[in-house]
Parts: sequence; structure tokens; C-alpha cells
Amino acid sequence: MKVKITAVTKVNGSWKGPGAEVDVDEKLGEELIEKRVGVEIEKSAAEKEAEEKAAAEAKAAAKAAKEAEKAEKELKSLRKKAAELGIEGADEKDAETLTAEIAAKEQK
Repeated sequence: MKVKITAVTKVNGSWKGPGAEVDVDEKLGEELIEKRVGVEIEKSAAEKEAEEKAAAEAKAAAKAAKEAEKAEKELKSLRKKAAELGIEGADEKDAETLTAEIAAKEQK
């Protein structure tokens, strides 16, 4: 939280004068505002946009990681099934190849 200091006050161990802008945690920011020695500075459009972009990127990264984990589990399951059916070289094959070979083996 960004706070603009309106009166001389001590913030995190150092003295700040009127007009100083400090970046503090929510609790301290609310305390400064409550004591009437500071006012909250609204985030700029660029800061809001950057936060939204970071949140979207984090969400996309989490989704990609989850999909990769799911694909890895599926591949492991296919390799296990291929080994049970006696398909050679299952550890080197990809999911599509294993799926096709398992289907062919099960039809026999």
C-alpha cells in the first residue's frame, strides 16, 4: 500500500516529512491513515494493469503446470498398461503411439 505522509512522522524507523510517499504493508498503512498522518495513494492505471497482467500470467502458468502434470500421469498409466500387454519399448514412445498400439493389441 502506498501512503503519502501529511505530517512529520516516524515510519519503519525513519522520520518522514509531509509529501513523502512510502510503500508500507496494509496494517501500517491503515494505522497511518487512522492517525491522520497519511493518505492512501491510489494505484495508477499502469500499476493496476501490471498487477492484472501478473495475475493472468500466474494463472496461465499454473494451468500449464497442471496440464503437464495430468499428461505425465496419463503417459505413465499408458506405459504401465503397455508393459502389461507386452508392448516393446514403451518407455521411449509417446502417448499417441502407445494409445494406438494398446488399442491394436487389445483388438487382437
